[in-house]
Amino acid sequence: MRTKRNECRPTYDILFDVGATSVGVGVVHHGKTGTDLVWHKRVDYAYEVYDDYERYKRTMFATLLDIGMQLMSEGARTIRETHTSFRMDRAGVTCVLAPPWFFAFVQQSEEERQKQFTVTQATIDALHHQAVTQALSEQQAFASWADVVGEYEVLEALPQELRLDGYEVEAWNHKHVQKISMSSFYAVMAQDVHTQVLEILERVLPNHDASMCSSTSLTTNLFEQNVAGGAGGHASLVEILGQITSVTSVRHGRITAVRAFPLGTNSVLRAAAPDAVSAHEAQGALTVTAKELEREGGSVPATVQKALTEWYAQVQEELRTQSQGVTPPELVLVMVGMNWYPFVLPLLAEPWLLPGIREERPMVVTPCSDFVLAKHEGSDVPKNAIQDSRLQVFTYALQYRCV
Repeated sequence: MRTKRNECRPTYDILFDVGATSVGVGVVHHGKTGTDLVWHKRVDYAYEVYDDYERYKRTMFATLLDIGMQLMSEGARTIRETHTSFRMDRAGVTCVLAPPWFFAFVQQSEEERQKQFTVTQATIDALHHQAVTQALSEQQAFASWADVVGEYEVLEALPQELRLDGYEVEAWNHKHVQKISMSSFYAVMAQDVHTQVLEILERVLPNHDASMCSSTSLTTNLFEQNVAGGAGGHASLVEILGQITSVTSVRHGRITAVRAFPLGTNSVLRAAAPDAVSAHEAQGALTVTAKELEREGGSVPATVQKALTEWYAQVQEELRTQSQGVTPPELVLVMVGMNWYPFVLPLLAEPWLLPGIREERPMVVTPCSDFVLAKHEGSDVPKNAIQDSRLQVFTYALQYRCV
């Protein structure tokens, strides 16, 4: 059952999408008939493989500032031509970070005493600190990421399951227990990245209190509100970016596992056009391949097929790992640009040997852009209904997120 839009949101939202290889910005209007992206812009900033993290980081900062300035000049002027009531100083501002600008994981933590104690917010804060500290010592991937980025801080700490003396509860404050255990989703980011992004947003939009969140939590929340109907939803969320792919498992409305691996759309683009110097140039070669696929008996070049197969093998392996021996969720939600649908959606829908039942079955693959198209009820979809799938999905998801 679809949840009503949060009335705490302003009429207009400004959303920045800081991705692995591009930065986007959009202005969305929340009206009586739905959510509309009234202006948007996206700039690519990384196609080559960046071995130098500092250079990669500085390039992202410069791109974010550049696109912010385009918002204040071109964007503000264009929006006011059709939305005379728009005022920049009254719009909400949200910045969505994608991997690798945060590191995500799910971690357990607990406290047990011989005598009963009272659960307070301080107890929960201590469990979060314990979980992050424990993850740093137990998860090699987290430790390696921290070695590269330096000092980090918690962007999001979202409890997924909380038990008091073994019983699952939602209300915990001032309860008297001997044992409390908690499973939480964490997104941590480099302190200097957090500080610099906020400084850039403050420079572009003075006097705004920008909120920041991870693409994983925002997409999961959208799924829960629109598909799952609450706690019954099971799904795998696959977010495919230029240099990286993130796979998240959601069961009973909770994030149970999340991991990213270093293969994404750019690895396929390089296979399609090894001499291309930019993503735009490489995309031209892939567009030709997509048209070839539309023809009867059309196929992709062997090099492109090899890159897609290697990527898909990593997705399958991660789904097996996250399922922990049981059957993975039937539904796979995919976040990727619409130009990639002909390549990745059929691949993800192919039958494969599922853990648990040990049978070959296909998944139900649904692109996240279907959430946006749903408001058109399928029969009156405008030709350009989806202009920037990431920005439109995220801005649509803001309906269900309080500022």
